[in-house]
This record gives sequence, C-alpha cells and structure tokens, in this order.
Amino acid sequence: MSSDMDVVEDALAEPLVRDELGSVVAMLCARFPERTPREIERLVNDSYQRLSENARIHAHLIPLTVNRCRRLLSGQASACSGRHVQLAPVRVIDVTSTGDAA
Repeated sequence: MSSDMDVVEDALAEPLVRDELGSVVAMLCARFPERTPREIERLVNDSYQRLSENARIHAHLIPLTVNRCRRLLSGQASACSGRHVQLAPVRVIDVTSTGDAA
C-alpha cells in the first residue's frame, strides 16, 4: 500500500501536472519579478503538495495552487497555517508618489 506522500510525488511526476505547474511558475515569475524563479518554483511545488495531501478531489488543485501562491507572494495570506516555504523580504518602492504632502 502506498502512502499519501507517494501519491503526491506520483502526481508531480505526471507530465500534465508538471507542465501545468511549470505554467503556473512562469505566470507567477512574470507577475512577481522581485522573486527568484527558484523561490517561486519551490513555493508552487510545496503548495501543490500540501493541497494534494488532503484532497479527495484533485480536479481543482492547480487553480487552488495558483490562488494560494498569489496570496502568499502578495502578502495576503494571513490565515495560512502549517509548514510553507519561507519567502525572503521584498523591498517595495512606491513609484506613484510625487513626494507632495497634501
């Protein structure tokens, strides 16, 4: 009998899943250029694995992975629990400010 982790690793080995996750990584790299591709790839793989471990239905794992990663990368994931990839701090520069105080 195989463990849940074996099932997750098998899913990541599937060409369709691997290709879809690769597309997710590319999209997130374009959307979050301040993050390294390797950092985003680890986050996507970790998120997919965590979601997959408890999923009974796997049809929506890719969109759930995209949403989770987008929230984590944009800093909106205050309700996330459990283990996750540690992201390095990002310096945000406000380019819309003119410096005039109203």
